[in-house]
Amino acid sequence: MSFGQERLWFIERYEEGTDAYHIPFGFEFDSSIDIIALKEALQAIVKRHAILRTVFIQDEDGQDYQSIQEAPLSIVELSIHASELSDTLNQAVYSLFDLSTDYPMKAWLYDLGSDKKILMLSIHHVAFDGWSMGVFSKELQAYYLHYTEDKPALEALPIQYK
Repeated sequence: MSFGQERLWFIERYEEGTDAYHIPFGFEFDSSIDIIALKEALQAIVKRHAILRTVFIQDEDGQDYQSIQEAPLSIVELSIHASELSDTLNQAVYSLFDLSTDYPMKAWLYDLGSDKKILMLSIHHVAFDGWSMGVFSKELQAYYLHYTEDKPALEALPIQYK
């Protein structure tokens, strides 16, 4: 782990979970969004970036290490009324991570009826920072266009930040 990751991993264990290092952001879509393509685009990003599928573990000797998983990201899908949106988003954003078992990224897809969909993400700072939001948004768009308009997929990354 990097020194920053070690620090955040220590704080998470010491605090027994904290939402202080969550980076929440969301996207609003209209009814024309292709939900299957959107979910495939999210999975492609998680597959592309090993850090988004990394859990942090302490072995019985007290040694901390990363374990990169291969399972797809779990995306929670809910149909809710627009009046419930604020409370529902707050619950999502403030839900704690268990970095030893949870990916450092959580995703919720809210269907607010026929005219609006919300994709809400919460990513732990152990794997993400403010600068990463722009990269993530561009990659989400690129993969979405790949799955909906057969645009070229993004090339594999030459290096990984783990």
